[in-house]
Amino acid sequence: MNSATTLLNRSAWLAWVLLGLSVAGLVGMISDSAPPFKMTGYVASVPHRGELLRVDVAVHRDLARECSVQFSRHIFDASGVRWDVLATTTMTAQALAQLDAEAPGHLRLAVPVPPGAAPGPAKLVTPLQYECNPWHGIRPIESTMTIEFEVLP
Repeated sequence: MNSATTLLNRSAWLAWVLLGLSVAGLVGMISDSAPPFKMTGYVASVPHRGELLRVDVAVHRDLARECSVQFSRHIFDASGVRWDVLATTTMTAQALAQLDAEAPGHLRLAVPVPPGAAPGPAKLVTPLQYECNPWHGIRPIESTMTIEFEVLP
């Protein structure tokens, strides 16, 4: 055997170790599936149609995981009509950390209620897709934040 073949045969164990570590890393990324955000309560105003809904949400953010998030917002009014109030947007891990620094443990929102929204019980729905590691680029961590409120005429 030539020297290159001998070197490859002697270092085959290293290739197996690297393969094992790669598989373990992938399993670790896949098993990282808990949402890094939890809503623990909220207080919502009672706006008229066309006014701002103000919400103060008590939250727990796991900032140590350094996740980014994509989200949108929509309102379902009392007649079941969906009103899009925020198109899909992204916040980086740094932006989420800054948000938490501004209001630790809280998420404070001011959302316009559409003038044509039906009066009565409504819901502000925020679908969230978190990316905390490269695997989540394929399969993000999904959760939904729902705020119930009342729309006055």
